[in-house]
Amino acid sequence: MKKTILGIAALALLLGACGGDTSNQFANEAYGAVTIDGTLLPPFDSASTDGALGQPSPSVSGVNSAGEAVAFTPGSAPTLLVFVAHWCPHCQAEVPRIVEWLEGNPDRLGVDVVAIATGSQRGQPNFPPAAWLDREGWDQLLIMDDEDSTAARAFGLTSYPFWVAVDSSGAVVGRVAGELGADQIGRLFENLSQT
Repeated sequence: MKKTILGIAALALLLGACGGDTSNQFANEAYGAVTIDGTLLPPFDSASTDGALGQPSPSVSGVNSAGEAVAFTPGSAPTLLVFVAHWCPHCQAEVPRIVEWLEGNPDRLGVDVVAIATGSQRGQPNFPPAAWLDREGWDQLLIMDDEDSTAARAFGLTSYPFWVAVDSSGAVVGRVAGELGADQIGRLFENLSQT
């Protein structure tokens, strides 16, 4: 079995070397290996006080849709993380609003934004997630979660889309679950830019 897998990988490399387009060979991938460093955040519960507020954010390392190593390391800049699932109708509505806001605010008010594609399910709409995000015009940092949704669980995701606001010191200053309107997205960026 191991030789078969290696043979398939060698064939794929050979085809790429013979003029096939491999510039985005990972765009059809749905998952990536992720590593979490730090204390996991508790599951988000919008009905109670958020126990994650003021806690240090975990960091997450993984790959983007091109298979390149990428990471979110808290403490370098205020950052909004948005966890999206390709099959989620609320995410499908939210991503274009985020892209539109970013196009109208190219400086992002000094706030970094990271999408984490998670909850991937073959056979569901917009699979694979990287291709969907590419079609939507997502050009910010993208991290592909693994099949166990390790990154999503580390940040306490309970529903989609899921936002986590991390200030420049690396502390969690807010979490929001569910679809937001354009004005609410703008306020998230504005509020975080003032931390």
